Parts: sequence; C-alpha cells; structure tokens
Amino acid sequence: MELKEFEQTIADLILTTKWEWASNDGTCEVDFTGTHIVMKENLFPYIITFAESQNTLLLHLFKPGSDETLAILKYEGKKLRWFGRSFEGGYIQIVPGSNVHIWKKLDNPLKYMREEVLKQAPVNYIDEIPMDHIVPEYDIRLDFPDFDKIIHSECCVALIACDRLEYFIQCMQALALNSQAKEWPVFLFLDKPTDPSKDINSAQHIVLLKEYFPDSIVICRPTNFGAGKNIIDARRQLFDYLHFDYVFLIEDDVVVAPNYLETMVNLWSWLVKNNYKNNVGVIQGWQYNISEQPSSYVEINIDNLWAYSMSKECWDDIKDLVYQYEKDYLFSRYNERPHRTIFKWYDTILVSPIREGYPASETKLAVLKGSLNALQTNQESCVLNALYRRGWLRLNPKVNLAENIGRSGIGKSTDYDNMSFEAIKLQTADIESFEESL
Repeated sequence: MELKEFEQTIADLILTTKWEWASNDGTCEVDFTGTHIVMKENLFPYIITFAESQNTLLLHLFKPGSDETLAILKYEGKKLRWFGRSFEGGYIQIVPGSNVHIWKKLDNPLKYMREEVLKQAPVNYIDEIPMDHIVPEYDIRLDFPDFDKIIHSECCVALIACDRLEYFIQCMQALALNSQAKEWPVFLFLDKPTDPSKDINSAQHIVLLKEYFPDSIVICRPTNFGAGKNIIDARRQLFDYLHFDYVFLIEDDVVVAPNYLETMVNLWSWLVKNNYKNNVGVIQGWQYNISEQPSSYVEINIDNLWAYSMSKECWDDIKDLVYQYEKDYLFSRYNERPHRTIFKWYDTILVSPIREGYPASETKLAVLKGSLNALQTNQESCVLNALYRRGWLRLNPKVNLAENIGRSGIGKSTDYDNMSFEAIKLQTADIESFEESL
C-alpha cells in the first residue's frame, strides 16, 4: 500500500469516528471535517502526516485564520489518543470515542498499513441483502377522489405510527391541545405491525385518533412498509399527489407543546416576509441546545429531524435523491439496509453552495458541513443529506417545543439514554416575530 493511499485510509477513519477534546479549558465533543476540527463552533485547520522515522502519526494543528502552528500532536496507540502540548501553554488531547478496535492497531502504523489495509478488497455490499421485501404502490387519490373539492388548506399534519399505542396516546393528547391542528387536515399513515398479534393496536390507534380529530384521514398499510418507506411515501402522497404547500410530520413518539404549531406557523410567516423561504426548507421546534429562557432568536439546526415542517419547494428539489435512496436501498427490511453502501452513495452526491438569502456566518455553515460526517443510514439522515447537499437550511427557535419519549421501536433504549433525550424538556413560548442568531 502506497503511503498516500494509507494516509487517505487514515483520513477516512478520522471522519467516521466520534471524538472528545480535552485541554486546560475543559472537555467537549469535536468533529473532524476534511480540513478543520470543529470545537465549540470554532474551526481549527489541521493536517495529518505519517513520520516514517518515528513510525507514528502526527497531527499538525494551526490557529484559525493563520498559518501559525498551535500544536503538534502525536498519536499514542496504547493510550488511544492524540496528545501534545499547546505552544500557548497547557496540553491538548483528542480521544476517539468509537472505532476503538481499529485505533488500537495504529500503535504500529507500519504493521497496520501492511497487514490490515492491504487485506481490504472491493465488496459489493448490496449483495449482502436479499430483495425480499416489496410493498405495493399506492395513490391516495384513488381512495379520496374528491379530496381537492372538500379540503381547502395549504398545510396539513402527517402522523406516522405503527404498533406503539402507549406513545401514540401521549402524542395525540399533546397535539390536540394545539388549536391550529383542528383547522388543518390530519393524516395518519399507519404501518402494519410485523407481529400479527399486534394488529389489534391498529384498530385502537384509529379509535383514539377519531376521538381527537373526527375528520382525520387514515391510510392503513396492507403490509409492513417499515418506517423508512412509510415516511417517504407519506411525503409522496401529500406533496406530489395532493400538492400541499407545507407538511408537518410528527412521529408517534414525539410530544409537542400546546403552542407548537402556532409558533411554527409564525416562523414560516416570518421567513416568507423576510424572503428567506427560498433557502430555508425545513423548520422545527426541537433541538438539543436550548436557551434558559424561551427566545425569539432562531439558528441553524443540525440535530435530529423531529416534529418538523417542510415546504413543497424544498421537497421538489430534494425528492429525486430521497426516491433514489428508497429504490436502491430500501428493498429489504428497514433494519437490514446496506449501511456501508449507503455511506458510499452519500459521498457521490455533489454538494451545492448554500442558497443566498438567509444571513448565516461562515462558522455556522462550517459546523453544518461537518455534521454531514455524523449522518447515519436511516431515512431521516437521507433527507438531511439531501437537504444540505442541495443547499437548503433548517431553522428552529432557540426554545424546545417538542419532546421525544420513544424508548422502543427502531431505536434502542440505550440510544435514548446515551443521547440524553430525557433531559430535554418542553418549554412554552408564543413567539410571533423572530430574530437572526448568526
């Protein structure tokens, strides 16, 4: 293996690893991009070299906006860290939080280069997954041919559910407190459980929904679509066939605040008024980093895609990528999708510049770009990838108007705990006008 190819292998490994940065200023999570380390929204340029004389990897860290060296860190394989002293005093160490079994081998890079990298061979990962899961095509207009004559609304709510009735009850109780939900069409895309014994849950879902929203429309899947196909097809029906301008998509394990929809409507109105709608395609009221007090400031969101609203203009621009993902990678059970092949496909999608309009700082845009490296292979990550690579932004107020309560289903209870979702509680805010937070 040539040294250049080896260094590229190391670069790829760095970009797919979670890291923690520790210094005399404290500890925080960091992201590596292709050219910068992102720490607390500060960008530090870096390069990685392999010192053959020392048989080790070196990380050269530079001051932001300068060619001046901040530190040179040496990789210490036995301690699983990059370590060095800052030229400004104190120490710096960067510790990998994942792929540790690979990083242990880098204690001897030459051995890794010769014995591990050379063994790698091209694999067609798609062949690992049998094409055994086909769902029938559906067109909502066949079941509701007079829909456009009886519904006169630019916006609707799409609920996504399957067999988690205990969550759906809480989701419905919270949504019903939003007066705006009573003025819009409400659709339930109810997937068929894989376990036939849970079919009774479907009937209970419908009864509960009709108690709160008597005029709601229920689409019962005749077979198990899986969460990915169910959500993608919900957008197909509502945007492509029924031509709604905006869709609020809420999954069954998300609880929203009583003023959630009203605040989001106000945010869309503010975006339209300020001519930001041509580059902001998604808004939501859930995020990790909330203010101590509800705030009218908005910011670019790079967190999970939950309880959000998308515009038709945005969907029309990204749907070809989402439909390609659906066609090429969701041909089997949702939890058996070919992860490595999807990651390779992500890298082939050209990145468009952020659309002109919304005033965002270069630092925030760099953080946004760096977040692409942390995306997974589910439909949510596919949408986020398509969104950002086509130049669209996603905004939210600096308040938290939604809460995730899901501990069962596709995700795992351990994921819920590790991501600290339980600590992110609902706030309430009735915001009519907003301000940019650059």
